[in-house]
Amino acid sequence: MKESLRAACLACLLLLADTAMASDIAYLSELQARAQSSGLAQAREWQVLLHYEKGSMGGGTRSTVTSPWFFNSARGVTDPQAELDATLAAFFSAESISPRDEPAQCVFAARYHWLNLQLGFDPARLPQQACPRFEDWQQALDVESVTMVFPAAYLNSPASMFGHTLLRLDARAQTRQNELLAYAVNFAAETDEDNGLVFAVSGLTGGYSGNFGIYPYYEKVKEYARIENRDLWEYPLLLTPDEISKLLRHLWELRGVNFDYYFLKYNCSYQLLSLLESARPQLDLVSRFRGWAIPTDTLRALHEIPGLVGEVKYRPALSTTLASQAASLSSNDLNQALRVARGELLMDSPEMERAEAQHRARVLQVAHDYLYYQYLGQRMPRETALPRAREILLERSRLGGSADFPPVPRPTTAPDSGHKTRRASVGILAEDGRNAIHFRLRPAYHDLLDSPEGYGIGAQINFLDVGLSISTDNGDARLEDLRLIDIVSLAPRDAIFKPVSWRFGTGLRRPQDDLFDAQAPGLGLYFEGGPGLAWGSAQQLGYVYALGSLDLNRDLQKDHSAGLGAAAGVLLRPRPHWGVLVELGTIDYRWGEEARTRWASLGQQWQLDPDFGLRLELGYRNDDHRRGARVGLSGQWYF
Repeated sequence: MKESLRAACLACLLLLADTAMASDIAYLSELQARAQSSGLAQAREWQVLLHYEKGSMGGGTRSTVTSPWFFNSARGVTDPQAELDATLAAFFSAESISPRDEPAQCVFAARYHWLNLQLGFDPARLPQQACPRFEDWQQALDVESVTMVFPAAYLNSPASMFGHTLLRLDARAQTRQNELLAYAVNFAAETDEDNGLVFAVSGLTGGYSGNFGIYPYYEKVKEYARIENRDLWEYPLLLTPDEISKLLRHLWELRGVNFDYYFLKYNCSYQLLSLLESARPQLDLVSRFRGWAIPTDTLRALHEIPGLVGEVKYRPALSTTLASQAASLSSNDLNQALRVARGELLMDSPEMERAEAQHRARVLQVAHDYLYYQYLGQRMPRETALPRAREILLERSRLGGSADFPPVPRPTTAPDSGHKTRRASVGILAEDGRNAIHFRLRPAYHDLLDSPEGYGIGAQINFLDVGLSISTDNGDARLEDLRLIDIVSLAPRDAIFKPVSWRFGTGLRRPQDDLFDAQAPGLGLYFEGGPGLAWGSAQQLGYVYALGSLDLNRDLQKDHSAGLGAAAGVLLRPRPHWGVLVELGTIDYRWGEEARTRWASLGQQWQLDPDFGLRLELGYRNDDHRRGARVGLSGQWYF
């Protein structure tokens, strides 16, 4: 009797299960049919949430996400409709998705929310599952507003040569005084690579994956503003509470998700724009950046959206603050501060005791900040810097009062307000009786004669800069050179800062740079660069470099020519819109084809408009093949 009852109960349970399953299948089919008839798979919101992009040359649709578990369909990476159908099916399951260990409704919170709004899920037929982890996470962040943060360009970090962007999530109880306690959203390559050259090559060729991470904001400020000495610019985004909720739901979906990472396009700035599109899909930001995404250009794109960006704020780096404080001291006072920091001058010495309290406070403040700067930059061991810094801070606290340093002056131009990063130039070249119309196109980004407004002084990055000449005598056209990357870092040295300047360039060029000389070698690969030192100010900056140069070219004897040399020059800014660059140099090629090259150059640019400049270039070259001058006059258009 008991066995018969048990069998009957089991049969009833199976019947109920079959009935429930049939009901689920029927409702799923209904939802899928409604979604398809409404064209939801092609809707802008769905395309954004799955990070779909149209392929070039009509190559279909593909997501930039590379984590297979992010897709519920095996075809989801390229098929929006298949992914939508599979996602709806997944919402009926309570089974956990690896590696997130949560059901689909919780893992894909943004998708569930949007599809529910579009289709109006029947809670009796598709019950909403509890997602306590997401709710706790959202409540802990308690986000009221979002700010885009731009740490300025930093040439000594290959990942940040063009600058960097991240999002700050500002909580409701947050103020300007405690905003360091906020959280930051960062997108970066997944690598521990320290070798700059290896990182650059792998980053350019797609050798890394990238992913989003959430970190305490103070960690990022410490990393960028203090350790890397980069000023921070903060762009408040005027998003509504509903848009912020959408952004957070999608950010929750992206935990642990890997993306394609390419240094020039699928980088931090590009992916943060895609995240902002999840909050406000009609922004359509990423489609503006087909070939590459420079951080300053993405900031400019945000500013072009009416009502999206609030008042821009500036946070100076520790090095900027220290330089400003040092500039307000006399040379004698600055010398005192450095001697105190190095332990060469005791704080209770007669020299210090004779000074008035505010004077001592200013000296001690600079001494302390200098020690901290040295420690953070690993220029002084912890066991030396920190105890001495504590002693100075204790003495400073005994004095009381204020050091009364003037506020750090804010740069007149924010990074998004400088010249545009693409540049085309058209001009005339004249050399040894030969004349040509010369064209140059540079996709990115800035050189020493470009207007420094928004970029700073002494930094140059030319990328994929190509030159083409057309002879005015016979109409012949010739590719002159291709600068794959051309970097110059002029970092001035003074009593506090002792940076090493450097330059590096590689690409294609002609070892004998003659204008339409039929006997000159063809294009070949070159590498050139070396360390240097610079001194001066924003108005006048002098420098010297040691140089090494290598040309690989089949038209040369032994197919190569290598040498060593040096260069010296001065960069001047006589007027705000007038730049002058003078350089003298020599390289002695002793390996392969032997030669000695000496050159002198004078370049001037008048910035007639933020996006147009007039450039005059005079050059003289003396080597074993020719001796002569070249004159060039060109217009520079930034777009």
